[in-house]
Amino acid sequence: MGVKAPPTSPLPQAVPDFSAEALAQGFASFSEAAQQLQAYYQQFEAKVAALNEQIARKNQELEQNLLEKDRVQNYLSNILEGSAVGILVTDLEGCITSANRTASQLIGQPVDHLVQTAFRDVLPLEVTPWDDGEGAQRQVREHELNHLREGAPPLTLNLSITPMSGAHDEILGWIVNLQDITELKQFEAEAERKNRLTGMGEMAANVAHQIRNPLGSIELFTTLLQQEMPSERAQTLLQHLSAAAQSMNQTVSNFLEYTQPQPLLLTGTADLHEVVQESLRFLGQLVEYNNIRVHTDLRAQVPMVRGSEERLRQVFRNLLLNAVQAMVESGDLHLGSCERTIADADTLATFGKEAQGRASLAVVEVVITDTGTGMVPEVLEQAFDPFFSTQELGAGLGLAIVRNILEAHGATIAIDSTPDSGTHVTVRIPQFVPTVD
Repeated sequence: MGVKAPPTSPLPQAVPDFSAEALAQGFASFSEAAQQLQAYYQQFEAKVAALNEQIARKNQELEQNLLEKDRVQNYLSNILEGSAVGILVTDLEGCITSANRTASQLIGQPVDHLVQTAFRDVLPLEVTPWDDGEGAQRQVREHELNHLREGAPPLTLNLSITPMSGAHDEILGWIVNLQDITELKQFEAEAERKNRLTGMGEMAANVAHQIRNPLGSIELFTTLLQQEMPSERAQTLLQHLSAAAQSMNQTVSNFLEYTQPQPLLLTGTADLHEVVQESLRFLGQLVEYNNIRVHTDLRAQVPMVRGSEERLRQVFRNLLLNAVQAMVESGDLHLGSCERTIADADTLATFGKEAQGRASLAVVEVVITDTGTGMVPEVLEQAFDPFFSTQELGAGLGLAIVRNILEAHGATIAIDSTPDSGTHVTVRIPQFVPTVD
């Protein structure tokens, strides 16, 4: 049995110094650390405040920039939309990226249909440069083209294609300005035509008078020969000769009227029934030669109108001559008249100054109907254009002169025609009713 070791005594431990001096030092160190922390915190707060102020200033500047950007964008958008010139913007490949309202109207398609559409699919032209040369890319190009719109008259457009540059002067796309120059081209054509007519006027008048003299002799001698040669064969030939002379005389009259129009004074009055009947008698030989049956139904009670009887006679000679020439072998010519009161505002407007300030207008209506060849729509649209004629030797001035004379009388004319079914012409002239004292 072993001997137990004596118990060991524990080692002595360090006793904390809780003296006042030690506590004071600890509090001093803690206070110093707290002050440093407070200083750091204040510095942090100052930096946060400075950052907040800077962020607020930047936000304010950003808001101002955004507002200014929106203002400029709205300003430019208003300018773009209010421009009388159509504007299209394309990318480098010629795809439309922007279009204003005027461009939409000129092209005849909504804006949303134009955007993202290839320019060449809208107008028959490539906006990309002709070659890859730098000079060619930066040139402003001008083009004229005729544009057909569905359900609307055709337009003549002038296109100005300008390169659109970016910040580093690189080309980003193309700006295309569209301008409607239809009226300008019409004015240019009219001015050119008038210049030609001015130069031709004096010569034409001299030639026409020289032609008229022998024409008068031909008609006189034809009448005398008809009295001297009673045979049916001679009468037929002489009728042909007389009809040809009358047609030539009317052509000369039309040419003189168009190249040297005389001033029209509406101080007199005319009986439309007498004017129509005299014009029909003037073309009597041609009517008989073409085997035309004439039907008259002149029912107007007061066929008096204010104007020039001579010029109105020229109107109805031209209209009747057209009707007769449309019936080559035979046909029926119907002449009718009646009185009408025009009260519809749109119809009144077609009478110009004669209807201004009036609620209604009394007119004498004369209707000429033939059973001739008629006109296709394309020909009917150009019927009143000067120098347009479907006849091989026609001067194309008859209906142009008719319209000018009727417009000067405050009158209107309408033509309705169907191919192979004849033509229906309606002339309306303001009625003259003398006042009773």
